[in-house]
Amino acid sequence: MMDLKEAPHILKQVLSDEERSRVRCVHADITDAAAVRDLVLAASPTAVVHLAGMQIPLVKGNPGLGAAVNVIGTINVFEAVRALSETANGAPAVPVVYASSAAVLGPSSDYGPAGAALPAEQHPHRPRTLYGVLKLCNEGTARLYWQDHRVPSAGLRPLTVFGVGREVGLTSASTKAVKAAILGRRFECQVTGVTGFQYVVDVARLFVEAAEGAARAGGAHVCGLRGHVASHEGFLREAERAVPALASLASVAPGAAEVPIHADVDESPLQALVGRKDLHMPLAEAVAEMAADFGALKLRGLLQDDDLGPEPGKPAAKL
Repeated sequence: MMDLKEAPHILKQVLSDEERSRVRCVHADITDAAAVRDLVLAASPTAVVHLAGMQIPLVKGNPGLGAAVNVIGTINVFEAVRALSETANGAPAVPVVYASSAAVLGPSSDYGPAGAALPAEQHPHRPRTLYGVLKLCNEGTARLYWQDHRVPSAGLRPLTVFGVGREVGLTSASTKAVKAAILGRRFECQVTGVTGFQYVVDVARLFVEAAEGAARAGGAHVCGLRGHVASHEGFLREAERAVPALASLASVAPGAAEVPIHADVDESPLQALVGRKDLHMPLAEAVAEMAADFGALKLRGLLQDDDLGPEPGKPAAKL
């Protein structure tokens, strides 16, 4: 596993000590082409799962760095896999499965009732964030690396992923609300509107299965994830069933912005790629499992509130 710097707290939350002992961590910058190439050649993987990237707020705050990480970093991954295939004596290139994003789409008002019937690659692309523009570029990169170098790939377009480990990004508010309630503190979501909620456990499984599917089928696939289409307020009501205290601790901020991304997309291309139709755990079951996991982490002293920001109504701590 390659990451920019040592940050073991998420791995400690989602893996046992024995599981973590089997993970080799390398610290390098995704924009360093030589470092990415050397790692891929040394590891000689059977597939590459590429998740490195800067989220919407960070890209907006530093567009140049966002382009370097999200676009050049992705090119570096594909170049490294291309180099690996050139050393493989004619064997097929290993597949790359990468995180694109539903942010390549604009808001639902751009698509109308017919939007839900369109596969991902047939949607008109009018992203409303620079992050979405950069992710759309990556889908073109993947298509050309199949066309020119026969590197198979699958780009998945998640939207509002929730679960343990989801700590940054515009759509992390629903996870943070549940986490805050488990910690007994208030949380105000700065985002509202209808979105596609997808449980991190399901998404992780789909990335692995998509890599296997791309290896079998070849090509450069782009697949939307629909998950459970609901409002943020509806998600919080569902979460109250698992964490009753959330009813008095979590709220949506007055005037919160809507997620400017179409959610009601067709999942049939993804179903075909992974070979199954049942892609997502029921929402109630997934939210309850997330809450139970947060509760267990709290008992182990592994649940911190560093990512939650100041509690509403309380002044930020002074340094």
